[in-house]
Amino acid sequence: AQRDARAMAEGAMQQATEDQRNPIAGIAKDPQQQVGVLGGVSALLGRLLGDWGTEHAPWCRAYIVRLAEAVGYKKALEPFTELLEPGSDLKPEAYLGILSKEHALGLPTALLTVAVADGAGYDARARALLEAVAWEVGMPWAAFEEAEALLAEGLELKAHERGPGAPAAEGGAKGSPWLRNMAMAGAALVGGGLVAVTAGLA
Repeated sequence: AQRDARAMAEGAMQQATEDQRNPIAGIAKDPQQQVGVLGGVSALLGRLLGDWGTEHAPWCRAYIVRLAEAVGYKKALEPFTELLEPGSDLKPEAYLGILSKEHALGLPTALLTVAVADGAGYDARARALLEAVAWEVGMPWAAFEEAEALLAEGLELKAHERGPGAPAAEGGAKGSPWLRNMAMAGAALVGGGLVAVTAGLA
């Protein structure tokens, strides 16, 4: 089972890192796919917010803004932030169904790079959201946990490559520091995958 989870995690990682500098952009390549990602995630956030309480609404809105920045969505975000309101009846699958099966399976891993790159950190809310996304797209949680391990391995490898005192972001990525951090996280996913393969864990 562990071998199957690692294999699925690596498959999802491959889908999520088509564009290493911005893994989520490799999944949301056109406006329709961007709507699929933003709508699906926003609908799931609305569902979770019902359990978390309204005090977490600002975090959810900020997450949507960051995700829109990551996928390159330039239009108004009200159709997505409205999904956070109580009584919203739009289903996540109505949006996530826009994505291909392969891209949908890669979405939790791509969102992991978004969460890690966010200056607010990868907290319990971000992890709960990714668990909900993984369940929605049919990615076993064990496979997602393997993806987390791959990213941790990759980030550790990148840290050793940079050495002490080196800048946190690298690779010449343009835009905000957050986007540069995401570029490093995307590269780290690939690095972690290579570590796993060369260690004979795949």
